[in-house]
Amino acid sequence: MGQLGCGSTVEQYIPQTVPLPEGTVVKSLEGGEIHVICLTTEGEVFCWGINDEGQLGLGNTWEEKRRAMMEDAEVLYYENMAEEKEQEEEKQKAEAEGRKVKRGRKKTTKKKGPVYNNDGFQFFSLPQKLAFDEKIVGVSARGTHSHFISETSQYSCGMG
Repeated sequence: MGQLGCGSTVEQYIPQTVPLPEGTVVKSLEGGEIHVICLTTEGEVFCWGINDEGQLGLGNTWEEKRRAMMEDAEVLYYENMAEEKEQEEEKQKAEAEGRKVKRGRKKTTKKKGPVYNNDGFQFFSLPQKLAFDEKIVGVSARGTHSHFISETSQYSCGMG
């Protein structure tokens, strides 16, 4: 669910490019259980993957954001994993038309209303830049938590 960082939420059997800003030089990558942290030579930090415990450091979790974003959203359901790619294309088309949509599972109808019946995870399939007031010199990711080290401070986020 986004851990690849290439914008896809399905398996990729050939290496895919992770779209970081042009000119970005990666110093290190750290992988947690379901997320990735990227540290650049400039001390910038990018992250992607599942954020259910706040481990991406974005200041939110799925539960908070889901309710705010998805009130009265149209739900695009798929019956099984084989239909997921087709459903993802339908979702992209709906978003291009300006419709607010969310994916769901194991239903065969479309409905409007609050969405509480999906997998329950907030995820980011593309890199998200974190904001720090100082240059980060080291990162670590394990399980559902992350650590960031500057020359003067240490930061952590995720499941305590």
